[in-house]
Amino acid sequence: MPKDMVQITPEILIQDNRSPRSRELMTVWEEAKRMRNLLIVHDCGDARVSSADVLGRVGLVALNSIASANTREDISEDPFAFVYPHYAAKAVLINGHYDGDTVINGEPPKGCGGLGERAKITPEKNELGTIETAAQYVAELIEHSDVVIQTLVSAARVAKMTDAPIYAALVDHLANRWSPIAIINSGTITTPIPLSALFAYDPKQIYRDGMPEMQIQDDRSLLSDLVHENQIQMAQTLKRDPEFRKHQKVQDPHTILFSTDVRSPRIRYPSLSGPNTMFRVRVPYEKVAGKMVGISPQHLESSFAQSQYPISHTIGSIPGKPFYSTRNFIIETPDMDLSREVAGKLVKKDWMQPWINQEGGKILVAQVVHAETTHAETMKI
Repeated sequence: MPKDMVQITPEILIQDNRSPRSRELMTVWEEAKRMRNLLIVHDCGDARVSSADVLGRVGLVALNSIASANTREDISEDPFAFVYPHYAAKAVLINGHYDGDTVINGEPPKGCGGLGERAKITPEKNELGTIETAAQYVAELIEHSDVVIQTLVSAARVAKMTDAPIYAALVDHLANRWSPIAIINSGTITTPIPLSALFAYDPKQIYRDGMPEMQIQDDRSLLSDLVHENQIQMAQTLKRDPEFRKHQKVQDPHTILFSTDVRSPRIRYPSLSGPNTMFRVRVPYEKVAGKMVGISPQHLESSFAQSQYPISHTIGSIPGKPFYSTRNFIIETPDMDLSREVAGKLVKKDWMQPWINQEGGKILVAQVVHAETTHAETMKI
């Protein structure tokens, strides 16, 4: 897709957010919340992986971070700690992802850019400090370069913060196939993977028969429902786009969505979003008495660091390479002044200047309140 194919304006953004389709989806989301039937889902920010597309569910609280690894050893530092035990949450899903073409028996697959970068770093990690770059984010917050291990590590940490069941799963982003690998419930883990192979890290055992996967019975449980929903979504996706696998091979979104809102962009911007369209950075915020009061400097810098990953790959990219089409950067918070403040800090980053000056990148600043984009404007740089 050429870079100049998708030019998002404030008018286009607001129009999509207020479209009949968006209103319809938000009504469904609110009903899921009322019925306490929301799923808290932590996906990678990768534009090719979105549970809204993979599962076809609307009632999702969509969290995103590179490699689904936005947790730390000290769980009090987890920026989403207050989200996981939400009263309306039926379960929590932690999803890793991989490229199905790289699956080889006895070896871990590839495909997640963050895990690929982690594989280049020595196991020793320095004392956690301020995270300001994508490299620091990968080094400090991603525990392991293996998608199974990292997904299970993230799931185990989240299990300490909520009594809701945790489903750890993997997504083949070439087919959007969702495969559960473990359930953590009431302190017990159920998984087909030998625990000895996990603790000793034996990839030959973990991937002995290819990708590990739980055997699912058609018992109308949440797990079997999710697998069934995923199968329906895969069939519908291929019907709409017979070359879907080809289009998912390279990550090339038109937009980076830097947002505090926990609804999936598939709900809020149904026309602008979809597979391989938006790299998503979910920005943690501080809450007092249930109301957002701001974004901590630490969490803002960590979110900026994740944004550097797609920005850095856009510079000098050519057709067919990652992030060639990434021209739009949308910043959303519930307060327009805060959004402008965040944007002002972002453009001061040295790594943003080549994207703006050489690649013609554009920043949109918006205010979003209860999923409604009430105001948007193009930042004057």
